Amino acid sequence: MIGKKKYYIKKLDSYWSKKIRSFGKCQRCGGMGKLEMAHIISRKNKTLRWDEQNLLCLDTKCHFWAHQDPLGFALFVEKKYPDKYKYLMLNKNKITKRSAKDLKLMYEITNR
Repeated sequence: MIGKKKYYIKKLDSYWSKKIRSFGKCQRCGGMGKLEMAHIISRKNKTLRWDEQNLLCLDTKCHFWAHQDPLGFALFVEKKYPDKYKYLMLNKNKITKRSAKDLKLMYEITNR
């Protein structure tokens, strides 16, 4: 089953990356260079990893900045996206365990 979990994790990561990058510009600086999907709360958080409220479209420079200055990034999110920030603060400590079956269902729902 672990192989199947990895398969669906990759599929979900790819789906969300494409969806978030389709925003078309950096949500911090407005740049349109190389765009990336950025997680506000680390992607290690299984509850929020594929939650759209936890994702931003950032260019490479701003994504690098977010990792270099996590407190500055948190302040930026709190000011520019207060609803996302509040939601993430309420949900960041929830623990979610997902089976391969759960991940498959999530992937099927996102691709409807």
